[in-house]
Amino acid sequence: MTNPYAMGGVYPNQGVYPQDYSQIYQQKSNGLPVLGIATVGGLGAGVVGYMKNRLPVSKDGIVSDSFARAAFDKHIDKNLSNDGKEFFKQVKNIMDKIDSIKTPEQLKKLLKENKAISESKLNGFSLDTLLETVNADNIKSKKETLKKSIQAIDDYNIENMKEAIKACWDSDSKKFVKPDSMKENLFNIIKKTNKTDAWKKALKYGGITAAITGGLAILYNIFTNKK
Repeated sequence: MTNPYAMGGVYPNQGVYPQDYSQIYQQKSNGLPVLGIATVGGLGAGVVGYMKNRLPVSKDGIVSDSFARAAFDKHIDKNLSNDGKEFFKQVKNIMDKIDSIKTPEQLKKLLKENKAISESKLNGFSLDTLLETVNADNIKSKKETLKKSIQAIDDYNIENMKEAIKACWDSDSKKFVKPDSMKENLFNIIKKTNKTDAWKKALKYGGITAAITGGLAILYNIFTNKK
């Protein structure tokens, strides 16, 4: 009876293990440094991004549009009268729809549905007079004028909110301090919005770190399973 273990040529797995091991070693030597660089770079980007944007007012005195917008929306909801809420609801409604308007009839309908805005920007002209002057020849200019007017209202209020935020920010203590001239309800809105905004930033930049860390864990499991 022939002893199969005495003849290297018939060894069933001859050459297989060394070859597979060399491939695994190559993957290990090539893959992990690249993965490490990506992980360190990504974690660094997340930390730098958070540190750069963590404060509500930057060192240069800049307040982000998103923070000012969120604070102003809360101010509308909590501090304004029903008439004020309705006015800014119509501001948003017109801005959302104005670009899709194609005909004089559509523009007239939009103006009728948002009378508070239309009548406040007519400079002495009644809504009926404005509706009578809208036609196919001037609808483009009418839309542009209306959009600029509404955008000016929005820009004005967002800028005022940014100034209010800066007015109560103490850059030395890194916290909000209410000025004597500021109403308590507005100050509280700014503070509460800042807390929400801080959580969003933590989740945003923390999410970058978590995604990279999670990717590292998955790739490590794949490597160890193969090995």
